[in-house]
Amino acid sequence: MAVSPYQPDDAPDRFESGTMNMFGIAGLHAAVRFLLETGVETVRAHEIELMEMLLSSLRDIGNVTLYGPQAASNRLGLVSFNIQDQDPYEIARKLDESHDIKVRAGLHCAPQAHRMVGTVNKGAVRVSLGYFNTKQDIDCFIEAVETLC
Repeated sequence: MAVSPYQPDDAPDRFESGTMNMFGIAGLHAAVRFLLETGVETVRAHEIELMEMLLSSLRDIGNVTLYGPQAASNRLGLVSFNIQDQDPYEIARKLDESHDIKVRAGLHCAPQAHRMVGTVNKGAVRVSLGYFNTKQDIDCFIEAVETLC
């Protein structure tokens, strides 16, 4: 067999060069197995329950502005928000340093979405949740946001 610096022309060989991402394949396998065992409906129901709790609690804080659909059932596990007169990057830093809560701040690779909601000049804070979060996680997050307000 001859060695060549060029990719083969024929499919599927032209798509198979390099080392296979075995860790990615193993992770995907574990995720699919988990979803099949747990049930997508169970995962979604838990996420909606947590989202309702998160949205309701954030709405109760006077200085917080929420962006996106108001109904938990119309969301995935993301909430973008700002605190009046505070820089989103500062909020993220304080949540991290003072409360060990990791969030993202900025335009989130979506400047057009931020332009649409009026946050393109400063961005927003984005918190995410998923199946492995708990109600206690939401309580801790809300308590931390309240201290920043």
